[in-house]
Amino acid sequence: MADIRSDILDEAKKCITGQREDDYGSPEDNFCVIAELWSTYISSACNLDIIINAKDVALMMILLKIARASNKHYKEDNFIDMAGYAACAGEIAANKNMLDRILNISSNDPWTLTFKMMNIEDTNTEGNNNE
Repeated sequence: MADIRSDILDEAKKCITGQREDDYGSPEDNFCVIAELWSTYISSACNLDIIINAKDVALMMILLKIARASNKHYKEDNFIDMAGYAACAGEIAANKNMLDRILNISSNDPWTLTFKMMNIEDTNTEGNNNE
């Protein structure tokens, strides 16, 4: 049994760090694009103001794979993909947590993030008047 677990995790690692990343770019960047598309579509289709982020995309892809895996036929690919999406979601959440701590952000307000990022950029360029 442990071999199956290891095989699934090994295959998931290959998927998220190997050829797929070379073919499609980083999962995080790809999930950001998907998040924008899904946010726009759901907001329009449901007449709601919805913002989906990259972590949401990874988690919802896990739900898609759970739905597929819940049928009667075992397909290892579903479990490999779930593990890969979970790893990506974990990395996205960890990176966001680190950024939040660096910027000392206590809310999800995009204006706060934009303002703080602008201040960081201004601070970084103030001493560089070499142009």
